[in-house]
Order: sequence, then C-alpha cells, then structure tokens
Amino acid sequence: MNESQLTGLDVLDRQFNGGVPNGSIVSLLTDPMTEGEVLLRKLTVAETVLYITTVRTPETVREWLTDAEALSTRPYSRPSASDSNTHQPESVSVTITFADFETPLSAVEQKIAALSAPTTIILDSINRLEDESEQEYLQFLTRLQSIVHDAGHVLYVHVLNDGQLEPTEITNREHTLNVSDSVWTLSSERTDSAIEHYLSIEKNRFGPVLSEPLELNFDDGVSVDTSRSITLS
Repeated sequence: MNESQLTGLDVLDRQFNGGVPNGSIVSLLTDPMTEGEVLLRKLTVAETVLYITTVRTPETVREWLTDAEALSTRPYSRPSASDSNTHQPESVSVTITFADFETPLSAVEQKIAALSAPTTIILDSINRLEDESEQEYLQFLTRLQSIVHDAGHVLYVHVLNDGQLEPTEITNREHTLNVSDSVWTLSSERTDSAIEHYLSIEKNRFGPVLSEPLELNFDDGVSVDTSRSITLS
C-alpha cells in the first residue's frame, strides 16, 4: 500500500517525501474570490479520488474538472521516481458525489466509510457541515478522523473564509482546524499589473511548514513561481 498521495505541486511533494501521508486530514482555507477551486483540481492527481460536493451538482463539478475521458488519463510527474513510498499510477479515477442537504454529516461519513481502498478525498466545502450543532459536529469529526486514519485515506477539506469574520468567530471552525493534520491558506494580493496568489502552510504534523508563502501561478493550471528561493522549516 502506498504510504502517501501526491499533491500535484512538485515542491510540496518533494518536501513531504512524496506527498501527504495516508491517514491525514488537510484543511485548505480560501476566500470565495481566490482561485481555490483551481488548486482543488490540482489535487485530483492520485490514483483514486472521491470528490464530495456539498453545494454544486456532481454534473457541474465534472464539467468543471474535465471530461470523463480526461479524468482517467490526466498525466502528471512524480518528483522522485526512486521514492519507494509512492508510485505513479497509469490512470486516475475520479468519483464525484453529492452530500445530502438534509443530513450532510451522516451523508459525508457514509460515503467515506464505504470506500474499500485508500483514497484521496476532496470535501468541497465543509462550511455547510460546520453549521450543525457543536456536539454533533465534534462527534462527526471524531468518527471521520478515525475512518480516514484507519483506512489510509488522504482527506482535503475545502474551507471557505468569511471576509467579515475571523476564523475563531465562525461556528465550529476551530474544531475543523484542530482536527486537521495540516492547514493550508490560499490568499491573493492585487498589484497594479496582476493578481498574485500565495499558499501558506501554518500547521503541519507530518512535515515542515513554509517559512514564507509560496507564490503560485494560475495562468496555465497551477505552477510554482521558482524565481525566488522558498525554504521550509
């Protein structure tokens, strides 16, 4: 069994020794007006992916990702072919599903618990689940953490920020971040000539954190700006 899953960003895969370790939960915090969805699409590079949408329809997500044939043949490169903990799959299988509006917590839990093999899971987004009562949400997170860890999944949780509130002011947000093994934040800055995007890693239980934000280019997919030195600590 693989011990990690690719992120699709070579610089992170190298620093994490081949990707995010199986059994991990990663929260990706983005503002609604950033390119967060593009980064989510970049994360669909593992051999088996389950994309759980809580807002958009599966059909909309599939059209956004790419057509069905491309989903199974999307190429990518692994940072180190000699890394024994990872391998390059010949194909990528992406399953897209919708979490029920009435019972989102149980719907998400059941979909993840039903997986029979280690899978990269994208939950887009968790905001609607955070609206549940604190007790129910905490119980859900505890069960979810156990399922992900025991089965060897990698779970990416898309967390949409509210520009008017601090994270600690959002209901249940602190619990989402506490259960996460790693917290990534995508931010944008507008200059006179362009919009610049930066990825920060402020919490990371399985490896180093970024000593400074990583600049990302979204002009053609997602790439890392290598014009300046980025160190991790």
